[in-house]
Amino acid sequence: MVKISRKTLSVLTLAFTAYAVPAFAAEPVYPNLPVLKAHQYSATEQANLKTTAAFHQNFSAHNFEKNGPLVAKNIHVRSNGVEFFGRDKFVDRIGRFTNYFPDVAINDFASYADGNTTVVRFVITGTQKGDFSTPDGVVKAKGQKIKVEGIEIFTFDDAGQVADLVTVERGDQLIAQITGREVVQ
Repeated sequence: MVKISRKTLSVLTLAFTAYAVPAFAAEPVYPNLPVLKAHQYSATEQANLKTTAAFHQNFSAHNFEKNGPLVAKNIHVRSNGVEFFGRDKFVDRIGRFTNYFPDVAINDFASYADGNTTVVRFVITGTQKGDFSTPDGVVKAKGQKIKVEGIEIFTFDDAGQVADLVTVERGDQLIAQITGREVVQ
C-alpha cells in the first residue's frame, strides 16, 4: 500500500473541490482546510509531473504500450468504477477507447504535484465511429464529437513508477454528447 500524507490529502481535496464546485460559490465549501502556499516543486515532483504529461501524450498518440514502463508491474487502478491490478491489464484497458473514438486524445489543462502524488485535470476529445455499449443499451455511432472532463490522481512508488491511479471522468457528459442531447462544436 502506498502511503499518502495529510498534506497530499489536502491538495487532493482542494483539487477535487476546484473540479466539482461551481466557481460562483459564495462561501468556501470546506472552510477548515489548511491554506496551501505555492512552493517550488522538488526534483521528484518535477519528474512525476513529467511522467504524467508523457502518460497523456502517449495516450493521445495511441502509443499505449509506451505507458507500460511508466507504471508499476502491480499497479492498482480505480477507473470510473472499475478496479483492477496489473500493468498488462492497464495497457490493454486504455487502448479500448480507439474502438469507439479512433481520434481520441487527452488534453491536460492543469497539473499539480505534492510529494509522490500528482493530480491532473484533463479533457478527452474525439469522434464516435464505433457503437458504444451503455447500461441502457448500445448507442450507435453517428460521428458525434466528444469533449469530456476528467481528473486523475497518480501516486508514485519509490522507483518513480505509477503505483496507484484513480480516474474519474464525466460519464454524464459522454452519454449526453454521443446521444446528441449535448452537441460539441
